[in-house]
Amino acid sequence: MEKRTSPILLLACLFPPLATALGSVEHGDWVHTFGQGVDEYGTRSGDGGFVIACSGPDALAPDAPPSIYLLDWTQPTAEMPITIQVDGVAWKFQSDARGDIDMDSPATRRQFGQLWQALRAGNELRVATADGATNTFSLHGSARALPPEPCQQ
Repeated sequence: MEKRTSPILLLACLFPPLATALGSVEHGDWVHTFGQGVDEYGTRSGDGGFVIACSGPDALAPDAPPSIYLLDWTQPTAEMPITIQVDGVAWKFQSDARGDIDMDSPATRRQFGQLWQALRAGNELRVATADGATNTFSLHGSARALPPEPCQQ
């Protein structure tokens, strides 16, 4: 069996401000943090977290595409279908080899822009993986945490 690094541990190492912020945030509130050249936007539910990471020009990997991380409640396997819904409208993505969702193609960037706007305006976020794991998050405070335009690379 292949041993995988926990996404929360990886995120805590790469994005310590967000790991700290998500640990102290009220469940359901959205936060924005910035550290090591990366903007991080995220929220928690009782079971885990949902995080968007956007590399800036000063990041360790400035050309990295925006990514979505699912923390604690599931570990998607490589190339697993993942459905993200906001108020019943669904977008389908696929995890990469690490189990993250990278917006590294024109199609996923287009979907990411739509998802970003829905996250800012919506009430409820629901994420489901092909292995049956699901989680629901409030979008309370998302319009305040997420800027009007999505990050793009």
